[in-house]
Amino acid sequence: MPRQFKDNKGHQWTITITLKKCRYVREQLALDVFNPEDWQELLKSLGTRLAFVWWLVQDQAAELDLTDDQFEERLYGKGIADNASNEFLAELADFFRRLGQEGMVTGTDVARIAMEKFQKRAMDPEYMEAMRTHLEGLVNPGSMPGAKSPD
Repeated sequence: MPRQFKDNKGHQWTITITLKKCRYVREQLALDVFNPEDWQELLKSLGTRLAFVWWLVQDQAAELDLTDDQFEERLYGKGIADNASNEFLAELADFFRRLGQEGMVTGTDVARIAMEKFQKRAMDPEYMEAMRTHLEGLVNPGSMPGAKSPD
């Protein structure tokens, strides 16, 4: 089942990965999903994932007469790029599953689930405040409540 996401204009995009599309992206971006280094780059980089998404939806964008810049503008907004990225990773895992590449399925799913959990926490103001306080304490130990400064 193809994956979908909505942009900031409410348009629904469908992401489908096929071998033919992988060859096309490899030619356009010099990014090969079957190369372990390129695959890891996809898992690590939101920008790389969104560039890949553009090449997957380019035909849909052409129907709306959108350029790559106009498409990218539609990814701005709370959670939109994250959702596009997560749906891309889910489709990538499904693609690897269809090919019987279980190791790549597992690696892709682990990365997607970790990102989804982080994104949920990043939306929680209490969690983020606690994280900021913790990080401030690591950077500046004297700023922690109850901390004693050296004399």
